[in-house]
Amino acid sequence: VCSGAQSLEPLRVLFIGGYWMGAMDVVRMYLCGIQDLGARVVEFCTDHHPDALDYGERPYDRGTYGPVYLKWEAIRPIVERHDPHLVVCCAGGLGFHPEVAEELRKTRCLIGLAMSDPDVFAPATGIISPSFDHFFTNHMGTVARHRGLGANAHWLPFPCYPKFHYRRARDARFACDVIVAGQAREDRAELIRPLVREFRVKVFGASWAAHGIEA
Repeated sequence: VCSGAQSLEPLRVLFIGGYWMGAMDVVRMYLCGIQDLGARVVEFCTDHHPDALDYGERPYDRGTYGPVYLKWEAIRPIVERHDPHLVVCCAGGLGFHPEVAEELRKTRCLIGLAMSDPDVFAPATGIISPSFDHFFTNHMGTVARHRGLGANAHWLPFPCYPKFHYRRARDARFACDVIVAGQAREDRAELIRPLVREFRVKVFGASWAAHGIEA
């Protein structure tokens, strides 16, 4: 949130997303930022409403292997009660079935965000992005791919949120040559192992120990 930013006080927003990393999840940072700007925000946390999600025959994977559609019967009462100007589907492969999105866009603005492009473009975000009025992706190089599908796509880099991100006093426990922040995967671990052998490396994120890399 930038100081001096114009207030969004008249704006009504329905914000839909899940926070798999808890209170400091990046999705929640976007929610907090919109709230801080003064918009009237109604929060729909998908972690608390799993029955509102349609992911077909697949296990629930937050959009890793396919779109996660929001069931209109679960969302409709909230839309009718709060009459939002904007409906924001934030990450997790979240979107509405095309016919539902088309109806929603007749009366309000539908916003979508992707935070795992380009990895999930083919199975998930590339399928849902054309159904939004505006679709934002974390990966600059994927913007053109979304636009090629007819989506009104834009690049939106990851945020820093001042209430979470601020300077702290130096702490010897965190002294290192290289910092790696992110969730562990085998392909990422393969890149990190040579660094660990040559430098002092600190990793932050889930599951690194399972790949033999200690935090």
